[in-house]
Amino acid sequence: MHQSGIHETMEAMELLNTACLSLTKSSGMRFLAKDDGLKTLLTAQADADKRHIHMLQRFLNEEEQHG
Repeated sequence: MHQSGIHETMEAMELLNTACLSLTKSSGMRFLAKDDGLKTLLTAQADADKRHIHMLQRFLNEEEQHG
């Protein structure tokens, strides 16, 4: 497996942080939203954020093990 440079690792960490913030916001807002369409979008966003978080965590864990 290719070992990433520090800039790539930092970029992945920034993406992870962004995904975590997005998950927090979309998860909280979907319970406050009154519009069903907006609730659906926020739920889909939260689900996507969870997937992205898991992918980024796996990537960073692999980098840590190989670095």
